[in-house]
Amino acid sequence: MSDSQTEPKTYSSPKRNKVTPEQAKLLLLGQATQGDQGAKDLLDVLFPDRTNTKKFPHAATGKGREVS
Repeated sequence: MSDSQTEPKTYSSPKRNKVTPEQAKLLLLGQATQGDQGAKDLLDVLFPDRTNTKKFPHAATGKGREVS
């Protein structure tokens, strides 16, 4: 084999790492700040910006309710 050719890498199966909820949030924020639209969309679903809305999801039904 010449120097310009490389050995094929051996396969290693994917590994799962357990992370804490806080670590997961930080990983998601990191992806979103790097422009990952899917991460931004997921953040919007998980942590909606409630400063500009008068409706909050009801805990039991998830349907909006007026807040005074």
